[in-house]
Amino acid sequence: EQPKIQKSHVGSATCVRAAPCVLATMAAKALPPHLLRLFAPRAPLEYKPPLDLRKKPQPAYTGVGALVGLFEQPDAVDKRTLTYVEQTAERRARKARERAERQRARLEAALKAWDPNDDTTPKSGVAKTRDAYKTILVARLAYDTDDDALAEAFASFGKVKKAVVVRNLDGKSRGYGFVEFAREKDMRKAYKEGNEMRIGERRVKVDVERGRTVPEWKPRRLGGGELALRARLGLGL
Repeated sequence: EQPKIQKSHVGSATCVRAAPCVLATMAAKALPPHLLRLFAPRAPLEYKPPLDLRKKPQPAYTGVGALVGLFEQPDAVDKRTLTYVEQTAERRARKARERAERQRARLEAALKAWDPNDDTTPKSGVAKTRDAYKTILVARLAYDTDDDALAEAFASFGKVKKAVVVRNLDGKSRGYGFVEFAREKDMRKAYKEGNEMRIGERRVKVDVERGRTVPEWKPRRLGGGELALRARLGLGL
């Protein structure tokens, strides 16, 4: 018997609505046997009765009274053989104290070796200018700024006698330098008006040269600086 096919005409198109069994029969006739085996249904699962969890044996819980005799008696233990275990908070506090002691020792050694008047100190550079009272410190310099660019930037305040950018042993700029003027009043003018001026792409910080002019002054890398000096003198920040 031929399967029933319903046809409906919508305009010039014909819509065929066939039952799913008809499509399966058509596919079975169109596909080869080795492909039909891929779509064959699997065997049903074997039935297993559900587990009865109520019949599961429960462990026998007992107290610790029977185990008390296995512990060591405090009076029978030699305290000299005990090893103290350092707690986490104590270990952190001990490491913090050790780091502070090492940092203090490094600062003291570096402070003894630091001499602003020593021209051979590569990290100082202060002694490369002769008169400290005619010298200003220029900080926050761009690393590509050289001596000539630094001198040209402050030439508008007066005659620049010498300008030097402090560098490391490998020649890399440390980001600050010193400018020595021929007259002290030109230095004072540059100190008052040159702060926050733009050199290249940066605004620089200008200060007086304190290494040879202020007693007991030390640089910030050695635990000093302007903020430490003001705090020690009670001037506030």
